[in-house]
Amino acid sequence: MTELPNRRGFDLLAAQAMLEARREPKPLTALLLDLDHSKAMNDTYGHLAGDQVLIGFARDLESCLRHSDIVCRWGGEEFIVLLQDTNGTGLMIAEKIRLARGTAALCLQ
Repeated sequence: MTELPNRRGFDLLAAQAMLEARREPKPLTALLLDLDHSKAMNDTYGHLAGDQVLIGFARDLESCLRHSDIVCRWGGEEFIVLLQDTNGTGLMIAEKIRLARGTAALCLQ
């Protein structure tokens, strides 16, 4: 639905990224993101609306990140991001995503 790899896809992509990070020592940062109030959204507006929120968040999330980062749907309303070669910027990127609240334009500032 979101066109992102699923949890199984993440396992494969993360294993490859970890091998690369070991070969050339580079930091990796994992972010696990959970969208709040998904059940209430589905109960109030229906599952189709909830699906649109997930799809929109996936697109916004991709626009906040570099092409080298790995973004996957972990399950339900959870997403996982693997930031490669972050040099300590993982927390800043997580905060940028949190503050954006799904608005791609804010991520790009």
